[in-house]
Order: sequence, then structure tokens, then C-alpha cells
Amino acid sequence: MRYFAELDENNIVINAWASDNGPNESNENIIEYSVDNSITNNQPSVGYTYDSNLNAFIPPQPDPTYILNTQTFEWEPDENLEYDLHGDGKLYRYSKEVNGWIPTWDPE
Repeated sequence: MRYFAELDENNIVINAWASDNGPNESNENIIEYSVDNSITNNQPSVGYTYDSNLNAFIPPQPDPTYILNTQTFEWEPDENLEYDLHGDGKLYRYSKEVNGWIPTWDPE
């Protein structure tokens, strides 16, 4: 089985599919990928951007302060910033040590 992603003019994934053969037509906007990351880094989903320099499909950035991890090709919160995750005025920061969010306020 072979896997393909079709990109628009901005390198945004608009379609992804599997086929026993190659694409029906020659198109420079079609990128072949693999599910085991042996052809490209990361698998595409509609809305992801293909970055040819990284040879990776990058998900949309969830927040302008998030930083792209070029090893995992995922966006990570900036550990130096605090975020109001729930819109309730309580701030949290991301911690790689616990792989999650910790409050920066005293919950007591």
C-alpha cells in the first residue's frame, strides 16, 4: 500500500489517501508519505502544512506562542510563558518534567 497527500498552492494538505498504485496523474502537489515515517516525517491530516525543508507534515499552530519541536514535528507550549488555559484567570505553565500543565498559582 502506498500513501499520498495532495497540497494546495500554500502547501496545505487538502486530501490524503492510500492506494495500491501511484496517483492517477503526475502532479507536483502530491507528496508520497509512509505510515512508519520512512519517506516523510509525520503523517498528514487535512489542514497540515508540508514543510519541504523538514520533509514533514506540520499540524496547525494552536497558539502563536507555541514552538515547533523539530524532532517530533509537534507544537509545544513555551515553558517560559504562563497560559490561562480555562479562561478563568488562573495561570498554568507547561512542564516537560511532568509532560503536562502545572498551576503557577497557589490552589489553596
